[in-house]
Amino acid sequence: MKINTRFRVALAASLAAVVFVIVLVACGSDHVTQARFAYAIGDSDLAAYTVNPSTGAITQVAGSPYTSILSSSPCADLGVADPAHKYLFVTDACNDTVAALAINPSTGALTAVTGSPFVLGVTGNSIEQPTISPSGKFLYAGEDSGFVAAFTVAANGALTEIAGSPFVAGGGDEGVAIDPRGKFLYAADSNNSTITVFSIDQTTGVLAPITGSPFALSDVPKFMAIDHSGKFLYVTAPETDNVLLLSIDATTGALTTAAASPVASGGPNPGGLAVSPNGKFLFISNGGDIDVPTLGNISVFSINATSGGLTAVTGSPFTAAPNPKRIAVDPASKFLYATNEDSDNMTVFSIASGTGVLTEVTGSPFATNVGSEGVVITAR
Repeated sequence: MKINTRFRVALAASLAAVVFVIVLVACGSDHVTQARFAYAIGDSDLAAYTVNPSTGAITQVAGSPYTSILSSSPCADLGVADPAHKYLFVTDACNDTVAALAINPSTGALTAVTGSPFVLGVTGNSIEQPTISPSGKFLYAGEDSGFVAAFTVAANGALTEIAGSPFVAGGGDEGVAIDPRGKFLYAADSNNSTITVFSIDQTTGVLAPITGSPFALSDVPKFMAIDHSGKFLYVTAPETDNVLLLSIDATTGALTTAAASPVASGGPNPGGLAVSPNGKFLFISNGGDIDVPTLGNISVFSINATSGGLTAVTGSPFTAAPNPKRIAVDPASKFLYATNEDSDNMTVFSIASGTGVLTEVTGSPFATNVGSEGVVITAR
């Protein structure tokens, strides 16, 4: 059967268009998952960096670091970005405020949202670790005094404290985490070696303790991370250099200690931890002793998707700059960023996709702002 020339031209054009769309979508998808900006949060300032998506290297943004967009005499250590990576939220323990900052999508520069910084209704609680719901509607922050502050997040990034906030959560609640479905919030209580579990009202963001909460631990908790299936909670325990593994009931949010818990963290004084976005690996910063700065390193564990069990990868732990504090993994699971508060820099590693092995990138460690602790990576 013969096909006329006009039909063949039209068919070829249609096929070319389909191929173009497929390539565009594929490139767009990769574009979305690549890291673009990094933010290092120090005691009194906040620095912004562009990220080279090929090498992981960082370059400071013009006009950074920032001080005027934070509170007066701030103690800003930690932050979190909203799921759309449009806003950065930074807590200030000295002033009990949260700065809401708009991220320039082209340059990474930061500007304060109208009304920022936002003040807690109850002060004197030393607001610390922030976390945000997967929907981006609610922001929560643990407090040293044993409470969890709660805010709604407006479309323009403005914060409004939720009725009933701050919510009682025991004592010493620095570490907080939300499950991937946004149903439950977990608050680590270092004073009582427990974890308080709250259900999250999906309309109002109000927190309510679940039945059986708080849940007792075998050790003193510090910070937490939840795997991407929402089935397992990992908790650093710096007093014994361990990481605790707990199973999460998907229906109730209740916790049970897994048989494989605890696992040796692989280094001294484990603190910050992160699960890679691809769900394959758990990373832990072992801060070491400030009197012996060479002891700091980064441990890497592969995660058993069925049991949540941890297995140290070959070569773990990996040497980092002295006293690594917090860590973040880029959205493509290609690079790991570790702040080093005592040496005012950031160590950057490439992550081997199949093995999780870390290799320090060229130029690392990179100089950062003074006393940098918190680190946030945002994507395109």
